[in-house]
Amino acid sequence: MGWCSEDLFPTRFSLIIFISYMALFINQGILVTASKSKDNTYNYNTVTAVLLTECVKLVAAACIFLKDNTVSSLLSDITKHKDVLLYYLVPSALYCLYNNLAFVNLASYDPTTYFLLLQFRVVLARVLNVVEVVLSLLVILLHYQKSKHTRLMAFTVSVMTFWKTVLYFVMFTEYCGAGPLRVQNTIMQEIFIYVIPNGIWVVVPFLVMIQLWNLLAADTKQGSKFN
Repeated sequence: MGWCSEDLFPTRFSLIIFISYMALFINQGILVTASKSKDNTYNYNTVTAVLLTECVKLVAAACIFLKDNTVSSLLSDITKHKDVLLYYLVPSALYCLYNNLAFVNLASYDPTTYFLLLQFRVVLARVLNVVEVVLSLLVILLHYQKSKHTRLMAFTVSVMTFWKTVLYFVMFTEYCGAGPLRVQNTIMQEIFIYVIPNGIWVVVPFLVMIQLWNLLAADTKQGSKFN
């Protein structure tokens, strides 16, 4: 019951795994920093260390799968869902790059500063949302002032809104591992909670971008004639 319910942790072993994972994640920076030499360098190849770590995780994941399945079923699923495997290679490659950069950053920063800056990305995302709102208000102001920069500023804001929402859209797909978060949704919930609210912020900015692009292109051609 409560935070330790059977839905969250079906077995005591799953709770141990969760606590162990959190402990390793929190102490990653401390362990990496402890492995540095006095001149803030590493006496081992960090790329090899990351590669071996990823291989260990791959083997561990395969072992967990094989606990309840056979090798033939594993190979069959890989062959059957080759496209999904390719999709997962993209975030896996980025995550591998992220782990390599962790060694680079921890060579220059202490673990506390590193993790503080790492989590600051959440704050930065909120700040960018505020910047987007401010720029939108600036577009309105420029429009009433009949400024020549109105269209360019409006196009910039539309691009920011469009790609931010596209990224948000992709983050909550099964290709990014968010499928289980939505698997229990009904069709109506998917439409009114996921598709429509996000779709509006993709379609509308995209249409605005197309319209403004044509106007900006026309302005460029007109300026070229005068020159």
